[in-house]
Amino acid sequence: YEENGNDITEMEIKEEVELSFSMSYMLKFANFSSAANILTMYLSNGEPLLYIYEMDIGEVKLYLSPNITES
Repeated sequence: YEENGNDITEMEIKEEVELSFSMSYMLKFANFSSAANILTMYLSNGEPLLYIYEMDIGEVKLYLSPNITES
């Protein structure tokens, strides 16, 4: 983990993933993170990206589906 002032960043990697997401939605989700005390992201192949925002009033979960490409 890395500590920057009051911010702590921790990363745990269990598997390599290869997914593509809409940058416009990623930016919207990132802007929402300023309202949270803690942001946890879960990323796994074949699954939507899960953001969990922990706030004083509870938590908010947002899912972002990966881009689908046809072969």
